[in-house]
Amino acid sequence: MLKRLGASQKEMQRYVTRQERGFLRLRQDIERNRLQRGISKKIVTKKYGEPVFCSATEDPILQSCLYRSPAEYFSADKVYLYFDRQESLHSWKFEPADN
Repeated sequence: MLKRLGASQKEMQRYVTRQERGFLRLRQDIERNRLQRGISKKIVTKKYGEPVFCSATEDPILQSCLYRSPAEYFSADKVYLYFDRQESLHSWKFEPADN
């Protein structure tokens, strides 16, 4: 049982590390004007990882998805990605952390 617990914790740490790298890549792409409108949500997820959560929004935007560091909660930079009905990236908003 302890071996399984150790393996599970290692897998969780790998997941957190992947998510952190994805968020840093997303933030960097936004800062360098590399994020492109119209790319699919599937490509966004593949490149930057899973969002923290997504929620339905108003037309013409169908979904708003939050990305942030997985290890920081309240004092983290946040990126909101907005997808249209075809799950194409419509726009985004970057909110720096309040320091």
